[in-house]
Amino acid sequence: MSSQNNNDRFSHSVHHSDLSSRHDQIKVSKVTKFLTGFLFIFLGIYLALGVVFGAIYGIDVLSVILIYSMYAHFMIFPWFIYSIGGFGFLCIKDSAFYSVRSTIGRILLLGLFLVIVIVCVSEMAHAIGLLDARFRMDWR
Repeated sequence: MSSQNNNDRFSHSVHHSDLSSRHDQIKVSKVTKFLTGFLFIFLGIYLALGVVFGAIYGIDVLSVILIYSMYAHFMIFPWFIYSIGGFGFLCIKDSAFYSVRSTIGRILLLGLFLVIVIVCVSEMAHAIGLLDARFRMDWR
């Protein structure tokens, strides 16, 4: 009889495989999927801007990104591009959503690290004199 009680007691313990199977059974709303894809494309474009312009201008990349943020978002084109990511995420199965989300999150985190490294190397190249590009806005 005590053997039966022990088996019942341990049958309620949570295993990793149980958690992943429960995670796969969770229904993800379409709004959550769309907004996740929208956000990932949004952040990806900013990281791409940071890599390209950070290599050229160094820390002045913040000025370029600020100008892009102010002027480009008055038009519909950036919002259309971000929405493509949202619609792309709607095509992902609910069972694969969490793994795709975590993988893309890691990629974006590595991209952020890459931007920081590129900006630091570019600033060192500016200090040494290898690069002379500075972002200037002449409004005259």
